[in-house]
Amino acid sequence: SGKARVFYPDAVLLGPQHKHLFVAGMLSNSLARIDLATGQTQYLNVGSYPFALALADHGKRVVVSLWGADAVAVVDPKSFHLLGTVGVGPQTGPDNRAAGVHPTALVVDPDNADVYVALANVDQVAKVDTQTLQLAGILQDSPYPDAPPGSYPDALAIAQGKLFVGNAGNNDVAVYDLRSGKSLGLIPTGWYPTGMTVSGDDLYVVAAKGLGTGPNVQHQWVGDMMDGLIQK
Repeated sequence: SGKARVFYPDAVLLGPQHKHLFVAGMLSNSLARIDLATGQTQYLNVGSYPFALALADHGKRVVVSLWGADAVAVVDPKSFHLLGTVGVGPQTGPDNRAAGVHPTALVVDPDNADVYVALANVDQVAKVDTQTLQLAGILQDSPYPDAPPGSYPDALAIAQGKLFVGNAGNNDVAVYDLRSGKSLGLIPTGWYPTGMTVSGDDLYVVAAKGLGTGPNVQHQWVGDMMDGLIQK
């Protein structure tokens, strides 16, 4: 058409041996691979609304959560071709008008080829085997049995045999035993946790809305009254 591509980069990942940079382009439904030595860029169609990236199976797979497709895409980083997509929710399309499960955050199991993906709209975490390209399990991320939806898991981390799930809607981090899936408890956080990472024995949590706004005595826009928060 001659028009500039609307890429909208929303996730970045350093590839194996640090030779390439992978960038998800949400509005172009594509993954870019940038050669860090030459700057040459290639594009690959991976599916609807690529959201997050992870390097799985000890560097042999690039995994892309597809926010708009109820699936994750698995890409060979060396040949840069699509190995396949794995559905983690009902197939979207003209025959299904329901809201999608919204795959968001990804985290890789360091001991095997599995990757975990947060399903923000249905309070679940899916486990995907990136070698067999199969859905390997679903973990229920509700604060109590039969709780209504609204936990909104959107951040994941793995450490010391535990899976940590940041629940933006509940202002907490849920902790699960990685192998059994058993719930170990909830860690309170600031308002709307959106990111996590592990360093040594410490878990760091980003709460996007901090501790909230407080009284709006100056009648200002509430966005100006919120400061983000990092908790250790």
